[in-house]
Amino acid sequence: MVKFAARQIGLPLPKPYLDRSADFRTGVNYAVSGSTAQDVEYLRSMLITPLTKYSLDSQINWHISLRTSKSSQRTPSANGYTNGIYVLEIGGNDYIAALGSLKKYSPAYITEELIPLVIAKIQSSTEALYTIGARNFLYVGITPLGCASSLLAMFPSGVKDNNGCLQDLNLLSYNHGLSLLNLIRQLRSTYKDANFVFFDYYGSYKHIIDNNLSFGISNTLDACCGAGPKFPYRFNELLFCNSLSSSLLSTLCPDPNIFINWDGIHFTHNFNSLVFDLAIKKGSYLDPSNAFANCNPSN
Repeated sequence: MVKFAARQIGLPLPKPYLDRSADFRTGVNYAVSGSTAQDVEYLRSMLITPLTKYSLDSQINWHISLRTSKSSQRTPSANGYTNGIYVLEIGGNDYIAALGSLKKYSPAYITEELIPLVIAKIQSSTEALYTIGARNFLYVGITPLGCASSLLAMFPSGVKDNNGCLQDLNLLSYNHGLSLLNLIRQLRSTYKDANFVFFDYYGSYKHIIDNNLSFGISNTLDACCGAGPKFPYRFNELLFCNSLSSSLLSTLCPDPNIFINWDGIHFTHNFNSLVFDLAIKKGSYLDPSNAFANCNPSN
């Protein structure tokens, strides 16, 4: 979503922080694939193995380090740090790792025990950013995890809803969004000189999957790229999407535009574009809905 937003406003894409030779004057991307809200050591103590050693704390510390850097040639200006948009999208990897852990934590347990910890970490991270000058925040909820090809393949006997998604995982995702929105309302009450925007990723995803044919999407659950049609949901973690995936081998679908899922974890470019149009351009799944009304593309 950050890439689509940058293009809409007319800004260059933010550069990845781990590319230390990059020019960060127009934005920084601290994202790391598989990163979690909770500290890695804490998750490991619960027999949960994340995909990376980097957590939200790592990302906040990177930002603080850059913010306090004495070098200003390739870093954002003071005005950029204050008036820039701070996008926080985190939590889904915590829940996915817990579901696939050795202890196979249940969605009910994750909802009761892990969601509050994730929300608390988002709160403390927000407060750390606010303390050093951040004033504009965008919080992105998580998608319905029960509609992900990878998790559908992991839990083939789970109870499904009308769209074929796992009910208990979707309820977990919905509860994360509800808890996140409650936090945002609390932050608005506490920090009145800052802006806090909620993007309901869950709601926009549900709207598209509930009306998929009107959006030109005919395959809502299978992975476009990966294991191919011989596997349930075209997904197998040992045959993950890669540079060798090919339509000739049936490991790459002929038309990604009719799919929601790209590789069973991430989404197709077309789906992300549809979500962006609903949320950012139209404001249908933003709170407040007019948050980006004054953000116009450059000429």
